[in-house]
Amino acid sequence: MGAASQPSLPDRGRGLRALGNAVGGLLALAMLVWVFRGVDTSAVTSALARAGGWAALAAVPFGVGLMVDTVAWRGLMLRVGRRAGYLRLLQVRIATESAVVGLAGGAVLAEGLAPLLLFRSGHATVGEGAATVAIRKLALLLSQGIYVGLAAILGGGAVAVLSEAMGWPRLGPWLLVLAGLLICLAALALQSLLRDGTVGRIHRLVQRVRW
Repeated sequence: MGAASQPSLPDRGRGLRALGNAVGGLLALAMLVWVFRGVDTSAVTSALARAGGWAALAAVPFGVGLMVDTVAWRGLMLRVGRRAGYLRLLQVRIATESAVVGLAGGAVLAEGLAPLLLFRSGHATVGEGAATVAIRKLALLLSQGIYVGLAAILGGGAVAVLSEAMGWPRLGPWLLVLAGLLICLAALALQSLLRDGTVGRIHRLVQRVRW
């Protein structure tokens, strides 16, 4: 009877995971309280009241961009033979963006966090996740170059007014130069990754590391 009443190993494992999740949630809540301890809540409330319901629209561009980026990332995962769920990838993207804005050096740590989260959830190996993240970031660099170039061309009048106000009268041409550099860097990096199976080699090298 005594042996039969003892919890099995899977039950113990689930209990430990539940305990770990609870401790992690409490730590996250404590960190959230610590981060916002100096926030003037009355000033924030009054600012939101003045803005009205339109304030909610401020989150729309970022949310839409995050969802579209996740769709593209899922396409990359399919190219490496992994059928990851959209919601799971969106959760990973939200987690990495939280690391970017919430941690010192988060922009660097977040890129290493995504492959590990995919690996822990069983949706991809670390190497596959790292390869898709590398291509996704380079594609983002390319799109930013196109965005800066279009902004300098189509918004030339606004750029001229802004540059005069900032004391940089020739900001527009420099934006075009920056856009060209971003596009060239992204194109060269993508060509380097895809040529001679570089992505595959990255995958194989990461696979040698024991996780």
